[in-house]
Amino acid sequence: GPTQRLVTPEFMSAAKRHGLLVHPYTVNAEGDMRGLIELGVDGMFTNFPDRLMSLRSPH
Repeated sequence: GPTQRLVTPEFMSAAKRHGLLVHPYTVNAEGDMRGLIELGVDGMFTNFPDRLMSLRSPH
């Protein structure tokens, strides 16, 4: 996957248009995780999976 800094709305549009999954790395800050989830990434690499799971799970 790409570094998280490359993942923009334009990047996501192009990736989806070509049928690609997007899994950026290494995403450790909750704010970055939220932004990438909003952009529609398919997953992400992180050193803090508990943070990511708490954002993706219904509260």
